[in-house]
Amino acid sequence: MQKYLYLWLLWYCSLPAWAQEKDAHEIALQRATEYLHQQHLKQLLDSVHLQELKLEVETLSEKDSLQRKLLETQIQKKEKNLAYRRKTWVGKVDSLKRLVRGYPVNPFGDTLFWVYTASGRVTTKIRTQHIKQLLKELAQAPYFRRDSLRWTHHEPNYLLTYAGKVLVSLTDKDALWYAQSRQAITKEHAQKVAEAVEKYRQKHTIQRNLSEVSMAFLLLTGLVLNVLVLNLFFGALHRRVFKQRRKYNGLRVGNYLLFDRRRQVIFTLFALRVLRLVSIFTSVYWIATYSFSIFPATAGVAKTVWDYTLTPLRHAGKSILEYIPNLFFVLVILLLVQYFLRFVGFFATEIERNKLVIKGFYAEWAKPTFNIFRTLCYVFAFILVFPYLPGSSSPVFQTVSAFLGLLLSIGSSSAVGNMVAGVVITYMRSFKMGDRIKVGDTIGDVIEKNLLITRIKTMKDEIVTIPNANLLASNTLNFSASNPFLIHTSVTIGYNAPWRTVHELLIRAAMRTTGVAIEHKPFVLQTALNDFYVAYEINAYIYKAKRMLEIYSELHQNIQDEFNKAGVEIMSPHYTAFRDGNESTVIPPEA
Repeated sequence: MQKYLYLWLLWYCSLPAWAQEKDAHEIALQRATEYLHQQHLKQLLDSVHLQELKLEVETLSEKDSLQRKLLETQIQKKEKNLAYRRKTWVGKVDSLKRLVRGYPVNPFGDTLFWVYTASGRVTTKIRTQHIKQLLKELAQAPYFRRDSLRWTHHEPNYLLTYAGKVLVSLTDKDALWYAQSRQAITKEHAQKVAEAVEKYRQKHTIQRNLSEVSMAFLLLTGLVLNVLVLNLFFGALHRRVFKQRRKYNGLRVGNYLLFDRRRQVIFTLFALRVLRLVSIFTSVYWIATYSFSIFPATAGVAKTVWDYTLTPLRHAGKSILEYIPNLFFVLVILLLVQYFLRFVGFFATEIERNKLVIKGFYAEWAKPTFNIFRTLCYVFAFILVFPYLPGSSSPVFQTVSAFLGLLLSIGSSSAVGNMVAGVVITYMRSFKMGDRIKVGDTIGDVIEKNLLITRIKTMKDEIVTIPNANLLASNTLNFSASNPFLIHTSVTIGYNAPWRTVHELLIRAAMRTTGVAIEHKPFVLQTALNDFYVAYEINAYIYKAKRMLEIYSELHQNIQDEFNKAGVEIMSPHYTAFRDGNESTVIPPEA
């Protein structure tokens, strides 16, 4: 059966252009009817052949046993084929009905039956319109008697008539589409037409029209009263809120003042206005829709309006109910991930507090490592729950997701570089929060450190933000890493001052400086012997790196005081030689 249907479908899809211009649907119905007619003729021919074989068997004598067996085998095969064709006939017809729909006969709204075949030169569509027009005229006639609606057999057709007027004519081809006899189809059509006409006439009597008008008037009156009551009710609420506006204390969410008194009153009045409009609109919508449904002429409009409202709600409710199993799966995954992260976070906190010590794993690594692990867990959980999210299988959702991923991959290269640099810096342990460091020409204390940037507060109270990628690419000097650490400053003194005296003065100045480590004796280095002066460098140890600026200032003051007391000038002398220009520097030749 499927093989024939596929062949027919291929035939239908290959209709020529001239057929499509005429009416492709009519041609499709015609060819489908011809296909059913051919299949029915094959069944009739097989039935005739089967009867001929049975008659031939009856004419054989007992001596022809071999011939009888051959004929009986053919008869059994034919009977099986006929039984199979009769069994699958309804399925073939239903399959064709799904592929090619007929024209519905629905003069009163509901479909009474379908028309699939033409009548002579009258197309199926025009034939259907003609039947609907006749049925409407019958329903709108002054009188109607059900017993006058009859079916008659007028070879080769069965006719459905009323008072001698033909309403519907059924042929053998019509019967093929219903897989029933013409007599059974005509009786069924007659019953449906009679019930539909009586129902239509009952709806359009004068008494019913008056009751419909009265009901519509009552609904309209109720709507007006409802609107008036709603306006009075919300007007009273509006006045009450305005009178008691001083009793409002604002709306807080924790410590944040979301609405002060004035904004709270304005928001409450706005909410009342919106609620009043929604209530009025809902009343008008429901009462107007019900009023349309009272009259048969506008019942279709009411049904359409109801469908516009209820269909989205029905689909939304159905989608929510169907999504509940997936929602449980998503919730279970999220709960498992959340409690697993709490379990891991407990150990991370213990390591950070040095209550749990792991050899080779430093305490300052605990929090960033946990943050990275938590991000990976959330990414893994998202991968698990993504197929269960609503709309995740939609092509639009997948296209938008791919587009956003492309944008992120193109536009976040620098951000990703900073993140990677932040992770590397964390595990390099080059500095920690509160350390005084030097990056390039910037010296200050680390006040913030995350995956993207590092913020430094300089000694002039300036906040400098440095991307982690730049920080990783430059040299970082951490003054707080060594305790104590060495500071140094240089002076240049002329050759006329003895170097031992200079050493003693510099060391004495360093020892007098507040913040210099006394247990670590300062020392002096002579870093250069220049043409006119000597460069001395005083080195001293300090513990408080954050007081480095004040210590340098005090050290310079003490150096000046000590040198002034000793009468040694802090200066870099330069000497100039003058000579007589008549004297030549050329060496005379040897005699």
